[in-house]
Amino acid sequence: MMKKNILKSLILLIFSICTFFAMTSSSSAFNAVEESKAISNNPELIYTIYLGMPRSEVEQNLNAVKGWKKDNRHSTYALTRQYSGWAQIKAGASLEQRVVVVFGKNNDVISISPSFTTDNLDLANNIYSSMYQNLSNKYGNPRKTFSGGNMVNSAKWTINNHVYEVAEIIKPNSIYVYLIVRGLQNSDLM
Repeated sequence: MMKKNILKSLILLIFSICTFFAMTSSSSAFNAVEESKAISNNPELIYTIYLGMPRSEVEQNLNAVKGWKKDNRHSTYALTRQYSGWAQIKAGASLEQRVVVVFGKNNDVISISPSFTTDNLDLANNIYSSMYQNLSNKYGNPRKTFSGGNMVNSAKWTINNHVYEVAEIIKPNSIYVYLIVRGLQNSDLM
């Protein structure tokens, strides 16, 4: 009887430890706010991609990535991942992350745009705020800020022939937050 109780206690302890590690590793596996901070902390290099990078290098880097749906088209390369299970429960929201790389006529990167789509306004606000704060700390006050219509927040920095824009857009069933990094265009100078 005593051996049986000790065995039950030992099994329960092992199960509890395994459950704890499974939950904490799953919960720390993805945090959208922390991910957005990491992305906006170094917007010149997002997931190994930089403006001017040759398409062949982008494909080499991204083709090996696991856990993302890949869509490689003529002028774009997009990665998408849906979060479900514990990550969705922890966030209290549905969540999708996407990265779109756009190529110019010379097949080099002309823009990179990581984005997050969720149905939780607080989560979207926190993602936007973290990216805005990182960019403000790095580049100072934005050159332009604007909002209106379904665009709740937006800010733009023009630094060294690059444009960094972060925005939060409310759609009918979701909130979309993005950062776009691209080269300076004539329209940015107006």
